[in-house]
Amino acid sequence: VMGALILCALAVTVAHESKVRTKLSTCSSTGCVQHLLFTEAATYGLPSAFKLLNTVYREKPSYRGECSGMFAAAIAKNAFSRDVDFTHYDLTPAIATCNYGFIQQYAETLITMTADPARAQAFCSLLVRAIGSQVPGAEAECYRSVGKGLALAATKFSHDPVVIAATSTAHCKTLTSTEDDYHTCLSGVFGSMGRLTSNNASGLSINTADPMSLCKSQTDREVRSRCYGNYKATVLSMINTSDTKGSQ
Repeated sequence: VMGALILCALAVTVAHESKVRTKLSTCSSTGCVQHLLFTEAATYGLPSAFKLLNTVYREKPSYRGECSGMFAAAIAKNAFSRDVDFTHYDLTPAIATCNYGFIQQYAETLITMTADPARAQAFCSLLVRAIGSQVPGAEAECYRSVGKGLALAATKFSHDPVVIAATSTAHCKTLTSTEDDYHTCLSGVFGSMGRLTSNNASGLSINTADPMSLCKSQTDREVRSRCYGNYKATVLSMINTSDTKGSQ
């Protein structure tokens, strides 16, 4: 009886996968592929959605460049919108598919949408327990993205870069239990701030008189080091702007 049940379940699975692959073959837009991925995740779980994503990667080469942001990250946003309780998720190594896009986006979204750093810490801890031994890079990517989310969340309450950095780095300190996680969280904070500043986004803009003044103001040696290493987007954007103006 057990053997018959297994064969029946296998037949259903094969039939379903065949049906999904047929639908995928008719997709001519990223929106269509996203819809299939979201439906798969909602109905059959994340492992099934990422199995489909691997199929997309193999069979639709033109979409490979969009795999992380357009698909893996989109699955994360959709999962959060459907169920904010991540303890229900079936987290397998497959979620690291496409350069950790799901992990990065989910951790960042969790912070920015809930403004609750403790929940992001809980997600990273759950992630490490579930796949940490099989996907060593998952832990770092989770805490880096928590740092990004902390900076983004802080811009909702202040447009002062010193305040944003102080608030975010303090959370990094309390949320992490290892030096490596603390450092990657800090890198996320200043990487995010650098991008926001160089793009004049979220009320942040470059201090043209002293672009690295934020880093100079950091009194903690570790924080200052991570700032200099990750805030450089502000300087690079000024150089690019200068080069563009010079060529006109």
